[in-house]
Amino acid sequence: MGIFIAKIKDDEEHWYKIVDQVANEELSQIVLDDAVAYDPNNTEANQWFKIDGFDQKEGFLPLLAQRINVVDLDNLEREQYNRIEFIAFYDQGRYFMQKITRGNYLKKKWFSWDGDILRYQEDEGIIYINPIPNCIYDTGTKVIYFMDIAKAYGIFGSLKLDYQAATDDETNRFLQSDIVDAQALPMEKVGVSNRKRITSVLAKYESYNSKEKATLREYIKKSVGGNLDFDDKAGKFLVNTDTQLRLLLYGIQQRFYMPPLEDEVQVATSSTGISKVV
Repeated sequence: MGIFIAKIKDDEEHWYKIVDQVANEELSQIVLDDAVAYDPNNTEANQWFKIDGFDQKEGFLPLLAQRINVVDLDNLEREQYNRIEFIAFYDQGRYFMQKITRGNYLKKKWFSWDGDILRYQEDEGIIYINPIPNCIYDTGTKVIYFMDIAKAYGIFGSLKLDYQAATDDETNRFLQSDIVDAQALPMEKVGVSNRKRITSVLAKYESYNSKEKATLREYIKKSVGGNLDFDDKAGKFLVNTDTQLRLLLYGIQQRFYMPPLEDEVQVATSSTGISKVV
């Protein structure tokens, strides 16, 4: 039996209890025995990755080092509901964490019988719980598990991983790919940080089929707005500067999200508004 807890925005010190004494078979039955060390070039589907010694990594949340004692937790209040940053199911020393975005808030409408009267009702107080969490942290082994690094970014705002910078060949391969028109950006002008980002996305992007690439393009266009020009005929984003390239790479990493109570798209790893990135 586990407990659902929530982290609230702008509160880095407290968990809030949602409900305890819960049996969640879907999460409890996740098998991590075949998890492999994270490799950005490993694009195998449905593969769990892991990072050892995560409590020593930049981006680790001190909240995960706390001992969970149900009687010491404050209950989540109604006015905090729309301020949930992420939820976690805690069971036997493991946190199963899920980022809460606008898409997780569902509004349901239905008809129900009240005696002989048919009533119309609606409820917008529903949060959808994903069957696969963004990531799992084991407090015993200090290992973090995830299937998609972009979704792990959604939980750990300042997560930083050590990537090798892309080689000249890899950098050129990306600049000549089917998502970017970088004729105005010579390879020599691509900074080290963006070369590391290219390392993290190149193989995975190249593994996408045409439908997945189209979905990714729509996600980026919707997220960046007018901050990147898009050539509809060629299906490419026009990149003229290293800053614009960074914005495109953030999009490929799927690091943009829209907070439920804010109007501006943010970058998940820094919770920074997109206007401050460009």
